[in-house]
Amino acid sequence: MGACNLSYMPNRLAEFEEAGIGAIVYKTLFEEQVQLESFEFDEQLHLYDERNAEMVNLFPKIEHGGPAEHVLKLKETVKAVNVPV
Repeated sequence: MGACNLSYMPNRLAEFEEAGIGAIVYKTLFEEQVQLESFEFDEQLHLYDERNAEMVNLFPKIEHGGPAEHVLKLKETVKAVNVPV
């Protein structure tokens, strides 16, 4: 299976394995992606700089996917199948 978003779905990987895939090519994490996500995270946090103490929540709800998240998803993928990743 080529590098694609399907490799992020451990619950579906067993189906692909049963269908006969010989290996999974996992998507690469590029430095540019890490920098962009870091910039976006920082930018969204600064949107709240001028808020007052009466706010209920100061931090935005952001799904940040940096290197740690990438490695976690990779580990889940490796556990889900018995083919090389």
